Amino acid sequence: MLRWSQVRQREVKPKRRVTAVEALIAASAVFVVVVLAVPPLNNWAARSELQSAREILEASIVNARQTARIYQTEVVLSVQAGQDDSGTLTYSVISPQQSEYTIDFQEKKYHMPTGVRMTSDRDVVRFSPQGTVEPPAQLVLVSTADESIREQVLLQ
Repeated sequence: MLRWSQVRQREVKPKRRVTAVEALIAASAVFVVVVLAVPPLNNWAARSELQSAREILEASIVNARQTARIYQTEVVLSVQAGQDDSGTLTYSVISPQQSEYTIDFQEKKYHMPTGVRMTSDRDVVRFSPQGTVEPPAQLVLVSTADESIREQVLLQ
């Protein structure tokens, strides 16, 4: 005769399998997480492009200002909107009539990232030989992916 403990050992437990309802619940949970995570990632990418454009803009301003001070001449920074909503900053040196320096200077071009549109309150910004801008100019960088992401730069 078998004892109860021996009978229990011989029982075969069925393996637990995932049902279709459980799989649908898991898939919908993953879908919800993805839907909630994608907009912040897009926002992050737009902000990153805008930060890159701001660094390019600041570098062009610093270079134009330093060139004006070093050569004691007027420097022109021109803002050009591209056909693809991008922009280009070009600055050139205006040779002074009387100078102890010989200025052999080619135009420098700074291209904005494609995801950023640049606008300005004027097309040409002039830096005096002291490196100042009169009257102050305003440049605005706007993300093409999200118009609410923008940054203003004031040139003085």
